[in-house]
Amino acid sequence: MKEKRESFTIQALSGSIWNFFALIFQRAGALIFTIIIARFLLPEGFGLYNLILSIALTFTVLSERGINESLIRYLSETLEKKAKARNFFKYILKLKLVILISFLVILGIAAYPLSVYFFKKPVIFIPLLFAILYVFVFSLDSFFSSYFFAAKKVKYVAQKETLYQILRIVLILGVFYVIRPTSPLSHIFVALTFASLITLIFVIANVYKYSPYLFEKSDKIKEFDKKRINNFISYFTITSISFVILGNIDTIMLGYFIDSAESIGLYRAAFTLSSSIAGLLGFGTVLLPLFIKMKDKQLQRAFNRVFRYTMIVAVPISFGLAILGNYFLTFIFGVEYIDAKWPLYVLAFLIILGVQVSLFVYLFLTKERPKDYLSLLIGVIILDIILNFIFIKIFLNYSTNLVITGVALASLISWLVYSIGIGIMSRTRLNIKVNGYVIIKPLIAAIVMSLAILYIKSNVNVGIINGIILILVGAVIYFASLFILKALRKEDLYLIKDVIKLLR
Repeated sequence: MKEKRESFTIQALSGSIWNFFALIFQRAGALIFTIIIARFLLPEGFGLYNLILSIALTFTVLSERGINESLIRYLSETLEKKAKARNFFKYILKLKLVILISFLVILGIAAYPLSVYFFKKPVIFIPLLFAILYVFVFSLDSFFSSYFFAAKKVKYVAQKETLYQILRIVLILGVFYVIRPTSPLSHIFVALTFASLITLIFVIANVYKYSPYLFEKSDKIKEFDKKRINNFISYFTITSISFVILGNIDTIMLGYFIDSAESIGLYRAAFTLSSSIAGLLGFGTVLLPLFIKMKDKQLQRAFNRVFRYTMIVAVPISFGLAILGNYFLTFIFGVEYIDAKWPLYVLAFLIILGVQVSLFVYLFLTKERPKDYLSLLIGVIILDIILNFIFIKIFLNYSTNLVITGVALASLISWLVYSIGIGIMSRTRLNIKVNGYVIIKPLIAAIVMSLAILYIKSNVNVGIINGIILILVGAVIYFASLFILKALRKEDLYLIKDVIKLLR
């Protein structure tokens, strides 16, 4: 039994490391891309870009999450049965196209009234139309990429991300240095569309290389299987709608209540920094195919192990970002974005909560029960909207910096409620008991690390070299504290060693 547990952990961690590489390329590329456009567009133009992207993604993710997770969920279950896998693949692809096109047509019709009458920013209308084309291609790319998670070939996702990030960085540099448009927003989305199109061709070619039978003529899917997929997708799509609203309501409400796009740009700079780091810890797509094959007790043990390792990493990163965030903002985005430090002090702790929620969500997907936490999610959204409205109205009388900090606080409170609630539901609905106490020792170690960093900061001028040294010293203090607290054991180091051997 112990060997089975070790085998799962090694599989999960090795898959997670490839996923981590993919996310490294994705987040690093996204960060470089964001830095480029943030520096060229400045806070106001960057705010308009993010408003357009939030509107487009709000519509697109509705067709992303439910469909893509369904492909991972059911393809990983049937890949060894070629005919059934082909039927599932073709059926889910048809659903994907119907839902995606429907949502984007609605967005195309609504683009003008949204731009002119709701947000009162006519300048975003034409770029929003180009954004629709971009998210269509990008969404198909995400769908076909889901195959690699189901087939446990995550290294190809890393290759795909490398290609995409290089392409879009090169193309966006071409926009700013070669074309030099006076209004570059539309050109940015055209460049992104070309990058996504080339990546889509690469992904489809590799899917065909490993599973050509998926593209052959399929039989009619059984009604029982169709019902399973439809139920899963319908409930997960509803939860996705709620999840998308929760993730973008802050930007949309800022766009509605605040005339200047500069504040949106500052807020999104802080949000991008925290979410980029949180995304590096998103192992759900790797874990889903592994969790599906486990029974209740085995699943509980495996989940708790993954939860523990994830918290050991997420907690110090959150504290470190909160303490050193102003330096990161200045170095990455420029001095124009220094006021983004106020919301970042709060948003840094979304890393812990976001990772927790992501793990719990995939736990429910394993059991084909996304509908179980829907009522909680809707309640959290209502809470988030109310808190956003209250904080915006109160702080608008003082300063926009307080407004964006209040919006960040509303998000933190909402995600805290969401994390606690979905953790309780995993016990009551799924009978999976999660040991939440494993976060206590990492919290203590992170506080010790933070106090040490603050003390050193007060006595040393923090430049680039000193900043890197400070981060390394903080990491040493944190892990030393974990060993003293016996939160990190020798077998954990041996396990990491085994994973590294497996990847060679």
